[in-house]
Amino acid sequence: MSGIDGIDDILERLRDDGGDARLAAMDGAVLAGLAAHRARRAARRGLALSGVAALGIGLASSLALPPRASAEPVPLLMAAPSTAPSNLLLGVR
Repeated sequence: MSGIDGIDDILERLRDDGGDARLAAMDGAVLAGLAAHRARRAARRGLALSGVAALGIGLASSLALPPRASAEPVPLLMAAPSTAPSNLLLGVR
């Protein structure tokens, strides 16, 4: 039973002593660490959301483009242009 009496004495000394002063400052450090972790997680989430939004906007804008313009067929070298006065007067197109 002397071991139990020793434990009781140790527990009484701890109660009277109040513990280590560094333990009182530990709460603030733990809460500051949690706040920093939350801030980093929120920043990562915001960066991921902005990346997904940018990809979505880019994809939507690339799909919504008007059809590409195509060039008119090249006229024959010896043919008169469609805007020549003789073609305009005759109504040839």
